[in-house]
Amino acid sequence: MEKLKNIIVSPLFRWIVIIVLLIFIGLSMNRCRNSVDRLKVMDKQTEHNIRVGKDTVRITVNKAGFTEYDKLAYIGQIKDLQLLNDSLYKSVSEQEGKVANLTNAVIGYRNDSIKLANTIEDLGSGHYGLSFKYAKRDSGSFQNIEGVSKFKLDRNTGTLYPDTTVLTKNSLELSVTLGHRKTDTGYEFFALSKSPNFVLKDANSFVEIPKPEPQKRFGLGVQVGYGVSVYGNDVKVGPNVSVGLNYNLVKF
Repeated sequence: MEKLKNIIVSPLFRWIVIIVLLIFIGLSMNRCRNSVDRLKVMDKQTEHNIRVGKDTVRITVNKAGFTEYDKLAYIGQIKDLQLLNDSLYKSVSEQEGKVANLTNAVIGYRNDSIKLANTIEDLGSGHYGLSFKYAKRDSGSFQNIEGVSKFKLDRNTGTLYPDTTVLTKNSLELSVTLGHRKTDTGYEFFALSKSPNFVLKDANSFVEIPKPEPQKRFGLGVQVGYGVSVYGNDVKVGPNVSVGLNYNLVKF
């Protein structure tokens, strides 16, 4: 009993108790700090996603002078997507492998009225056709249409009978740049084309971001500083260098 009492009242034991208490306090503070940090991140994500739900396609002009379409993108983890946008969630569930970002976009192509030159073709047996061709290329698109509108001519009565219009070619090539851009609160989706006829009618987008990782406080390394050294009952204060396990109260 006397030996145990001597151990308890010894300077070494007191320093061990102090160190254990400091580590315990540090761990508790770290857990609280990590919980607060995660809550702050979640709040920012929630605020951003609420803004996404209210956002519409915005039309801007980028620094190159081309029309750009922007809309905020949902952020979070894939498991949260079902609550954010069910349509995007279903699209993810249809994919194999890990999906990090996803966009559903409705793209349009506008065109003014055009005039086509017609050529009369004799198709035989009293059938004729008006053939036409149309090809237009701009800096970001190429449209190519060819076809013939058929009709029948009754020579005895001079009556025209409509038939069908057949498109033998109908193609549209559209060069579009799509991507996500970091904003102050999250991400936004953008789409642009050098074609003046390109239109983004709507878009819903999602970007997966990593979960906030708790800060790691323990480490193994070299400690250089000014501290307390205990040798038996001899306690010295002074500079020291050591190698060992450390707990970071403050990281810088």
